[in-house]
Amino acid sequence: MEESSLLGNADGDTTYASQPCDNPTMPPSFAAQRHAKPFNLNVSFADIRHGAHKAQIPRWRYLFMFALILEDLAVFLFSLVICFVLKPESYITLSATMPTWLFMILQCGIWLAALGGCGAYQRHIMTDGYRIYTMILNSAFITIVGSGYLVYMFELSLPRTAVIEAPALAACLEILMRWGFKQYILRIRNKGQCLYNTVIIGSPQGIIDNLRMLKSSSVLGYRPIAVCPVVNEGNGSHNFTAAVEGPVYFSEFPVRFIPFSSDIANDLHAVNTQILLVTDTVARDSEQMRALSLLMESRGIELAFTVSVADVGGHRLHLRDSSQLQVLSASLPQYSYPAAILKRLYDIVVSAAALIVIGPLLIFPAALAIKNEDNGPVFYSQERIGKDGKPFKIFKLRSMHVNADKMAQELAEQTGKNHEFIFKLKDDPRITQVGKTIRKYSIDELPQFFNVLKGDMSIVGPRPHLQKEVQKFNTLYSTRLLVKPGITVPWQISGRSNLTQELSEQLDVSYIENWSITGDIVITLKTAVAIFKAVGAY
Repeated sequence: MEESSLLGNADGDTTYASQPCDNPTMPPSFAAQRHAKPFNLNVSFADIRHGAHKAQIPRWRYLFMFALILEDLAVFLFSLVICFVLKPESYITLSATMPTWLFMILQCGIWLAALGGCGAYQRHIMTDGYRIYTMILNSAFITIVGSGYLVYMFELSLPRTAVIEAPALAACLEILMRWGFKQYILRIRNKGQCLYNTVIIGSPQGIIDNLRMLKSSSVLGYRPIAVCPVVNEGNGSHNFTAAVEGPVYFSEFPVRFIPFSSDIANDLHAVNTQILLVTDTVARDSEQMRALSLLMESRGIELAFTVSVADVGGHRLHLRDSSQLQVLSASLPQYSYPAAILKRLYDIVVSAAALIVIGPLLIFPAALAIKNEDNGPVFYSQERIGKDGKPFKIFKLRSMHVNADKMAQELAEQTGKNHEFIFKLKDDPRITQVGKTIRKYSIDELPQFFNVLKGDMSIVGPRPHLQKEVQKFNTLYSTRLLVKPGITVPWQISGRSNLTQELSEQLDVSYIENWSITGDIVITLKTAVAIFKAVGAY
């Protein structure tokens, strides 16, 4: 899709509101989409791959965060200096116990970690009422307790001035500094700077109401750049579709018009969307809403709701304390950068350990048995669809006859399973004698640890499918393409191939919505037990 011509400032923000284009309600890139395709994540995987880029984080946000951290450090160091000046004997006692520079580094580290752990660096916290001040007080308490714990554990003779009084003074100064930062950012936002590019989705009237509210106040930090009107399908359905009201309906405001369609991820990326605000109409328990929320998270676009529609399954909801509009921001833990790094580290450690320990014991003997049985190739590779619809080569120990792929369609028609996108037979004639054994204990899957090391797969995640199988996914099940496929997944420890297609799909989507690293560890351990029991394996 060709991107529209956008006017951006030095911070990477888009300035639609202040400088409307010749036809602000219908940009050229969207003009051809008046007859948009119905919403389905699985319509075009070429489009998904092209639109898989993360939303651009504005430069001012990095600078602002850097300034906050420097200010926090300066406040704590200044508090220490003040305490030592007022009580010089405390400095003498500290110097006799440990190097002063080392103490300052440790205390500053605890202080910053406490602020971060209490949420003082969250995206919108600076303009969300008094909650930031509560976080600062909690951080001071944690710093005092943490320092006291270290003093007790290592039997250090540190003065109370440094351990207790300095953090308490730092909390008071921090509250004043954060208040000053808040006033500063509100002032520059009133000038149209440091705002997040926001697309509003909801009923036409709901969009109009929110546009007027955001026009009158910039406290939330939302800059409306486009609208996406939708209506409920009716007839008791929880799904929604594109509204009949076109761009002219919103001509009062200098915003773009984006039709609700399968291309919405690409359309949002084209206008540099950073926040998608859902106003009304959208049913919180609809499959489309669940699919849309996962899609936005995977693209790095923040999902925000007015309180009338918020309550997205599996999401962490954060209420923004603003008198203008009650908004809930939703987030999924697996899409945060720390969680992604933690999951990747887990994948590397487990896959490397598995290849080193299990590989020589199982892969090598199995390879010899496969070669001796029919003198065919030991390994089998096949193109599967991975994260964001990108194809990759999956590796397996060959468990079927060499011409198995050619026999698949014929067998599917004979057994009446050609309509199923997951084709499995209990007594599959394509499987060799050695193949039956290695499939029973999932030994044929061991080479996929190489896929994990490469980054194509994860230890835990929905199993990868063929392109022809992926094309039959429904809207909600297509969200499995927003994460890396895995070697094991919940349905493999809940009956494996004995489960119905519907239950397998539910377990996959539930895993995506409720991911945790402890959950991955539990699934990995249970997989080992399930493999030894060989229940439902064929």
